Amino acid sequence: MREIDRAPDMELQVVATGSHLSPEFGLTVDEVIADGFEVDARVESLLSSDTPVGIAKSVGLGVIGMADGATGLSWDEGSTTFADNGPAEMTDKLPEVMAAVEDYRAQILDGSLEVCNALVETEACAPLK
Repeated sequence: MREIDRAPDMELQVVATGSHLSPEFGLTVDEVIADGFEVDARVESLLSSDTPVGIAKSVGLGVIGMADGATGLSWDEGSTTFADNGPAEMTDKLPEVMAAVEDYRAQILDGSLEVCNALVETEACAPLK
């Protein structure tokens, strides 16, 4: 983290999640701050469960929470940081990738594409076993 923070061509942004925000696990986000780093966002995602289902739910909450946690960071929607400064072989593909993501999102929302959940048996997901 220090190397990224020192690099003139990089921007360190810290998003604290999960056990780092839990008093039960030592509230280690305070150690990050004590080491001189700014915490740009906090995403609550931890359930008090160490079962496979509890861990999977915590991961899901983390993914959902990142939508809120990313707000205001330089890679937030509308940011041009990567699009303006990324390698051409990647940035040239951004419009195609963004269109594909939006297409899949629309299909998931309208029910024409089913997303498989590894924790729930469904007929559509059976071929993936």
